[in-house]
Amino acid sequence: MGETRNDTVRVFNGREIRVAWSEEGRKELYSVVDVCGILSGSVQPRKYWSDLKTKLKAEDGELSEKIGQLKRFAPDGKMRLTDVADADTILELIKYIKSKETDAFGSWLFGTKGGRADTVVIPEVAGSSIVRAENVQCLAATAVRDNEPDFKEIVSMIVNTSDDVFRYANRKLITMYWRVGEHVSKKVTAGEWGKAVVEDLAAYIQKKCPGVRGFSPQNIWRMKQFYETYCDNKFLSPLVREIGWTNNVLIMTAAKTDEAREFYLRLSAKNDYSKRDLERQINSGMFERRAISNERNRPLMEKNPGMKGLHDNYVFEFLSLADEFDEKELRKEIMANMHDFLLEFGREFRFVDEEYRVRVGKRTFHVDLLFYNADLSCYVAIELKTTDFKPAYMGQMKLYLNAIDRDIRRPNENPSVGVVLCTGRGDAVAEYMLNENMTPAMVAEYRTRLPDKALLERRLREIKERAELGWREDG
Repeated sequence: MGETRNDTVRVFNGREIRVAWSEEGRKELYSVVDVCGILSGSVQPRKYWSDLKTKLKAEDGELSEKIGQLKRFAPDGKMRLTDVADADTILELIKYIKSKETDAFGSWLFGTKGGRADTVVIPEVAGSSIVRAENVQCLAATAVRDNEPDFKEIVSMIVNTSDDVFRYANRKLITMYWRVGEHVSKKVTAGEWGKAVVEDLAAYIQKKCPGVRGFSPQNIWRMKQFYETYCDNKFLSPLVREIGWTNNVLIMTAAKTDEAREFYLRLSAKNDYSKRDLERQINSGMFERRAISNERNRPLMEKNPGMKGLHDNYVFEFLSLADEFDEKELRKEIMANMHDFLLEFGREFRFVDEEYRVRVGKRTFHVDLLFYNADLSCYVAIELKTTDFKPAYMGQMKLYLNAIDRDIRRPNENPSVGVVLCTGRGDAVAEYMLNENMTPAMVAEYRTRLPDKALLERRLREIKERAELGWREDG
């Protein structure tokens, strides 16, 4: 792609992206691997990009042709060939990477096209004892490296304070909506206000506060509904102030019970969901599915507390699979959609490797997917199957978990756990899971289409009724 100047590093939200200048095209070229690593969150960005590149060649050959290669410095200090692309191509590319940071990254990248973003120069030649004018930038890079711990501490102060300011401002905003909703509710209940008065109120606010948004008649009625939904619930009313208004409206209108609302409020606050992510969780019936799993597997969880983050059903509607597929195709699709996979499993999961190799005696085995769960402080092995569950799968998982604990588990970490993902759990699985078997693994079924929420709600009611009946009989 032509001759280039020294590498530079641009910084997006504290994370570095290698950049080179193309003399031929008179433009900057960005490391595609670095961009994929930042947006996907993968600990193996090269592998992630390799899989995505294969997908791009099949779906968008024109875009893949815009990506070139240059020999640049790698993180290990060696010169290696790496894929690069200009800002316009990167803006097209990130549409294929599902991440809540995509929009922010696109805006940031658009700003860098004019040379606005800060850069740090990476020297290509080191060891000279003579300080020349052209080496000033190199010395600046050295100064950054020497002071990086202090710099990072200051950046942490800025980020943490910004987060605190945002949370404080959001609480104030939600409190204001609450108070407006309370006032309107009391007026309507007393018969003093109706539809026409609320429309007049919206127009009056627009006239007196022309720069203020969010007070349309429809939104004012939502504020009334918001107040009335939570005013008598002392447990939920504090939670609504921990998330934004858009997600609050979504939960208030989509969740049918206080129990479901509490689940989504806590989930949204913990994971800082975008509207898209929260909509996906609600549409997939996550509350009902998790509740059914917890009720159905309560005895198993009591035997193995370290498995509390696992469930016996998952939905992968985001995968592009044919009607018939094999385990390799399933794994490949999961790798290409890691953001959504982790959205389904939980943000506390950190991807480690695919087809992770373990040695048992003279034989080598491969674990389909290996994760680390930050909340459980343990490794999580996932085996992918395209059939209903078979007891032999549990023996295979036990072998893998023992090998993982032997090879990479640290003394301060909990024993590894596993999930055997099958197309069906089988009629006898529940009995099998609750016998003397102590393998810390969950047998889970997955589906590639969104479930019927009405059916899930009915199943949850039935399970709760049986549990309540059993409790009464025991009493």
